[in-house]
Amino acid sequence: MVPQQLMLFLTRDLDNPWSFTFISFAAFCLCFLVIKITGRPENLSAKATGFSLAFSKGWYILTAGLIFAVLNFLSIDFTHSPSFQKTAAFFIETIFVALFEEMLFRGIIQNYITEDYEKRQKNIWGGLCLAAGIFASVHFLNLAGRPYFILGTFTQVVYTFCLGLLIGTVYWTSKNIRVCFLLHYLFNVLGNYSNLFGDITPSPAGAEDINILSAAIQLVIMLPSIPIAYSIYKKAGKKNQKEE
Repeated sequence: MVPQQLMLFLTRDLDNPWSFTFISFAAFCLCFLVIKITGRPENLSAKATGFSLAFSKGWYILTAGLIFAVLNFLSIDFTHSPSFQKTAAFFIETIFVALFEEMLFRGIIQNYITEDYEKRQKNIWGGLCLAAGIFASVHFLNLAGRPYFILGTFTQVVYTFCLGLLIGTVYWTSKNIRVCFLLHYLFNVLGNYSNLFGDITPSPAGAEDINILSAAIQLVIMLPSIPIAYSIYKKAGKKNQKEE
């Protein structure tokens, strides 16, 4: 994550949209090699079936994404149409970002944590929260490129914890990395597609951070992910007890 953020920081002023795509692809390849080298290909398990889980268990991720999509739509300046190159780069970059983050934070980190918790007979919910906390905390690295973006970064850390906890719980119950990738990818597309249009309704002069209202809206939308994830976790636990 540190090398990826460093590369993003060094290329933040480049106009070439493919630079970010290349960085995301490089991070994905590195993560894939780590899994292969450590001899844990089961962490890449991807059942051909089970995509209904994306809707039955990950429905709130899609709902939150749609809410963000509507809010973003209201802020877009449609006089700035994105080029084909920029549009293609956005969707391809989003694919590799979702692949990289799911492989790293669910396929590697969460698996190691939950397996350790199981061996020590600790509450798995704590392990899922720990994995989501790690996923969220690395977003503090965004301050390296935008040290003034304090409220925005804090807000992102909180809502990525919520997102990571819900996706992580879905992964723990399904062991289907494809479902996690699909949920993450759709959420990122719905939440960030407005960046394609470049110019969003400008903030007040001198405002470099998000305002409190914007932060509050994002948190209100994402916080329900926590009780929903816990509900999924409890139901999975009861199901396992019945099977035993």
